[in-house]
Amino acid sequence: MNIPVLLDILVGNNELTPEQARRSLAIQRDSNKLMGMILVEEGYITGEVLCKYLSKEYEAAFDPRTPD
Repeated sequence: MNIPVLLDILVGNNELTPEQARRSLAIQRDSNKLMGMILVEEGYITGEVLCKYLSKEYEAAFDPRTPD
């Protein structure tokens, strides 16, 4: 899949460190929690930051101006 995942986007925008991303993935493997919940619960990002990046992702995915 060529679409960047949430962690890649957050690290790329300096909202998250690579180490925090690795720790979050380890937690997700053990807990099966949603990544966004892990990031907020661990205090790596705020709910506001999560919403900002998720809304950008969904806007791009559902933009009627983009071709199918």
